[in-house]
Amino acid sequence: MPIERSREWWLARIDAEPDGPIGAGSIFGQPADGLSAQAADDSATTFGEFVHLLRRREGLSVDEFANAVNIELSEAQAIEEDPYYCVEGRTVWYIAQKFHFSQLKLNELAGVIVANDVDPHVAQRRFAARSELRGRLSDDELDLLNSVVAVIQDRADRSRA
Repeated sequence: MPIERSREWWLARIDAEPDGPIGAGSIFGQPADGLSAQAADDSATTFGEFVHLLRRREGLSVDEFANAVNIELSEAQAIEEDPYYCVEGRTVWYIAQKFHFSQLKLNELAGVIVANDVDPHVAQRRFAARSELRGRLSDDELDLLNSVVAVIQDRADRSRA
C-alpha cells in the first residue's frame, strides 16, 4: 500500500535538511546519534517513496528496476514497501549511478549508515515476489518527483561550489 505525501510535505522535509553531510539511519534498530526513532523511520519512508516515484517515472516494474540498478528483487520491494528497511550504501550507490544523482545527497535522503557485516533484517527481505503495476505518473506525482530531484541536484551543485 503506497503512502501518499503532499508536495508541501516533501518540500518541508527537504528544507529541514541541513546543507552539510549528515548521518542518519540505524544500526541494530537503534537510531543514529542525535536522531529520534521517528526521524530514522521517516528517512526510510521518504527514500522508499522517492524510489517508488522514480521507478514509475522511468516506466519500470519493480523487477526491471532491480535489474537496472543491480539489486535483488526482494531488496527493491523492501525499499518501497517496508518503512523499517535499512538501505545499504551499495544500493544507494547503484541508484545514484544509474539515474545520475549526487551520491552524497541520495545517501542523506536514504539515511544510510554503513553497518557491520551482521544483517538484522534478513527476515524482512524474505517474502514472495509479486507483480507491480507500472502505471504512468500523474502530473502531480511527476511535478513532485521533479521538485525533489531539483532540490537534490541544487544541493549537490552548491556543495561542489
